[in-house]
Amino acid sequence: MKEIVIVTAFFDIGRGDFTEYTRSAELYVEYFRFWAGIKNRMIIFCQPDFSEAILAVRREYGLADRTEIITVENIYDIEPELFERMKKIENDRDFQTFRFYSAPENRADYSYVVMLKAWCMAKAAERLDKDCVTAWIDFGINHCGFRYQDRTEFSFLWEYEFPEKITAFCHCDPETTSIIDSLQFMVCCFDGSAVIMPRNMCGHYWEAVRGAMETLVRIGCIDDDQMLSLIVYKNEPELYNIIIEDEWYSVFQLCSGRKFSLSDNTTDEPQFIQSRREARFVQKLAGMPQHPFIKRMYEKTLRYYYS
Repeated sequence: MKEIVIVTAFFDIGRGDFTEYTRSAELYVEYFRFWAGIKNRMIIFCQPDFSEAILAVRREYGLADRTEIITVENIYDIEPELFERMKKIENDRDFQTFRFYSAPENRADYSYVVMLKAWCMAKAAERLDKDCVTAWIDFGINHCGFRYQDRTEFSFLWEYEFPEKITAFCHCDPETTSIIDSLQFMVCCFDGSAVIMPRNMCGHYWEAVRGAMETLVRIGCIDDDQMLSLIVYKNEPELYNIIIEDEWYSVFQLCSGRKFSLSDNTTDEPQFIQSRREARFVQKLAGMPQHPFIKRMYEKTLRYYYS
């Protein structure tokens, strides 16, 4: 069984000041502390001023020697031209009115930084000197008990026999999920919190993810890693091992053979969307004359947010 090397990252883009889904840097460190006791080798990317705090968390579990911190001075130097194009789209009125609701993925800095998950995996793979499984796990996965309830249950060495493909987790079948509808209605198909692949696929994966963002930018859109994953899948479905999950963050539950204390929470996203759609869209649509366009938009809204 191949070693699983975990790759994760934390780059502070000021999310504590966001108007949607606000989370401070300190809160992200607490999120990480919840699952940081996992005993696998871990490669963590971050800005220099967070390296000591992050390493200290792993040190609390006696895992400093299983941890490599890679600092990045300025993430916007990685793809500066692409980021500038994304910033222009963020402020474009046509893009803003096309999207169904206000959310972090409409921001260039957020969509850019989550695109870099794939870049981190590619850079980490270059540092690995033997064949292994490379597993991206979000730094803030589980949000301090959203899904998994007991942090002591993460004191284990994660082992699992993954196929020689990109293993990704989805809430619905990506084969039948429409890219254009997902772009407008902001449908979550892929769970971006985890993606697993052989080390030798990481470079190709980064190029594919970056290419997906280039495609979006060319048509005047930006979006986060969930949408990028859907585009990559549509281009090369044969590379994927898709696991359908009922809840967010199910990677450890489904791919470890271990039992965890789980909550029965569902994502907090439906409440957020519900307040927006009822106030701004659905009720208005329902009361309008059923012109074919109005009827179509109303039916799609019911499909994606009420079904």
